[in-house]
Amino acid sequence: MDTGKNITIGHIHKNRNYRKGGNLEMKNIDLKVYKMKIDQTNKEFTIDFSGFFTKESLAPYVPEFKNNIDSIICKDYHLILDGRKLSVFKQEFIPVLEECFEIYNATGFKKITMHLSENLACKIQLERIAKKVNLQAEII
Repeated sequence: MDTGKNITIGHIHKNRNYRKGGNLEMKNIDLKVYKMKIDQTNKEFTIDFSGFFTKESLAPYVPEFKNNIDSIICKDYHLILDGRKLSVFKQEFIPVLEECFEIYNATGFKKITMHLSENLACKIQLERIAKKVNLQAEII
């Protein structure tokens, strides 16, 4: 009998399959902790975040973000940052997050909405960063 169970190890989402006889098989599913989507019909640029950030998972974020905003007219778009599934950040990532929040402010989006993490400690971290950089966003 083969049963699958999804687990998360750091930023690497894996699928762990248990097989009869004790053999264990692991497969990488997704290394990203974020997903970007542009909805041209509703003029929305949504970024969904989940899990833990690491240097490896965060490295392509800013270049990918900038590439996406180069393809739209930001003043016509609503930026939606969905961090409801985020986990607590290591202190070493706080300056990087501050820089990202400053970039969000500088892009000139029509509106910015940020959904905070369901994790209380992460929610507090995000609120502090938003306040520190004066993020011009509706925070939910």
